[in-house]
Amino acid sequence: MLNLADTRSDPRVRRIAGSLSAHGHAVTVISPGDRGDPTSQDLDGFTIRRIARSRRLTPLREIQALRDECPEAAQIVEEAEPAVLGAPDINIAQWIAHRVGPRLRRELERRAGRPTDELTARQPDPLRELAEARSIVSVARSLRDAALSLAPDLVHANDLDTLLAGFLVSRSLRIPLVYDAHEIFPEQFPSHRRSALWHGFFTGLEAQLVQHTDARFTVCGSLARHFETTYGCEPFDVIHNVPSLKLLPEASVLEHKGSPREVLYHGAYFNDRGLETVIEAAAKLPRLRFVFRGLGPLEPELRRRASAGHLTNLHFAPAARVDELVGLAARSDIGLSPFPAACLNTELSLPNKFFEYLMAGLATVSSDLPEIRSLTDEHDLGALFEPGDADSLAGVLEALVAAPSRLDEFRFRAHALARDRFHWEIEESRLLDIYRKIHG
Repeated sequence: MLNLADTRSDPRVRRIAGSLSAHGHAVTVISPGDRGDPTSQDLDGFTIRRIARSRRLTPLREIQALRDECPEAAQIVEEAEPAVLGAPDINIAQWIAHRVGPRLRRELERRAGRPTDELTARQPDPLRELAEARSIVSVARSLRDAALSLAPDLVHANDLDTLLAGFLVSRSLRIPLVYDAHEIFPEQFPSHRRSALWHGFFTGLEAQLVQHTDARFTVCGSLARHFETTYGCEPFDVIHNVPSLKLLPEASVLEHKGSPREVLYHGAYFNDRGLETVIEAAAKLPRLRFVFRGLGPLEPELRRRASAGHLTNLHFAPAARVDELVGLAARSDIGLSPFPAACLNTELSLPNKFFEYLMAGLATVSSDLPEIRSLTDEHDLGALFEPGDADSLAGVLEALVAAPSRLDEFRFRAHALARDRFHWEIEESRLLDIYRKIHG
């Protein structure tokens, strides 16, 4: 398996690798490591093997070596975006001059106590995005070399940023290639925050590489339909991103009723998560307790906003391990999935946290987005609000806590649904069926 994220904190990769290992496969996850990480680590029955991270500015001649190593892959890359394997090279001095200026400006703004633009910081930047596209080729070559040394009989690529590497391994060893698309990678930013080069390259890359996969799956039906319609490819299976029954709390947690009622967001502090909307809503509801549990680059900015608003009812809790999240969430009453419809990827998303909240026995309050709306309405799990609208969110929360018996009905129903339907042991059987069809 190939994974560019930190597998230790990636619940989907851990579940899949652990399940395959438990059912007789010898599984190694190859991913870049940071300084201080062990080069090899056993986790959940599988092995993580870490390689050095590729240089941000790999010399162009090394990237162009792909033409000799795998002409078919080089052709795919060049058809997606000719500049990736073409001129000009990007040198270190040029990169420093290009990147340091904006970062220095934001740091000076922070020190002066002025609001920064970090919540919308990413802007179209062709030089940076050309470097990012080239880094995909660089890391693909490194992952390929590490994988070939293991002589695997199947390669599993997590997300588009490892699919080129998976293709190289598959072609070199003539083995099956499995693709798990965690998201719509080319659509993860709004159009005003990405260049045509970046979007065109990753769209073109996925459109071509997905045709060479032997099995494909993703996290929800909306994403599956998007891939099938956009790329005209073979069908995608759906493997929901749900926790294991091993994490299901006892039903006694449902007897807990917070006073005041507690509203939880757990997850990453990134752009386009709707967290600024939650902060605005919290200011309107001083009698509710709000908890943010997570980490990420936007934490300083979120704390600054909360402090500027004098929000004594919003608390930042320490980040937790992935196997602790459900148990800690059970202390709350309401789970928030506040994603805005900032881009197609968030609009069609079905986040892990939604299912974690169910298993924790929380009523759900979520942005009115297609996948979440479908589950919320079908199973009567909670309430929906207009994405990005703090007044709408505040109104929904106020109405929910004003009807405590209704709130608790949602909580009981969520816990039962996780116990009976939305848990990993059911999804695991689908995963194993996919593997049996291609691998035996």
